[in-house]
Amino acid sequence: MNTSSTEKLYTITIMASDGGFASLVTGGTRVPLAAADLGTLVSALA
Repeated sequence: MNTSSTEKLYTITIMASDGGFASLVTGGTRVPLAAADLGTLVSALA
């Protein structure tokens, strides 16, 4: 749980088809990542 009011919580999720939930999530509104968000994710994977 992220209780910080000043930081974002990033998660990477792997989903399997389960009769609808995965398509609900992947069919949602796409929002582009800001440069700062992308930088955080890339640095965490290095």
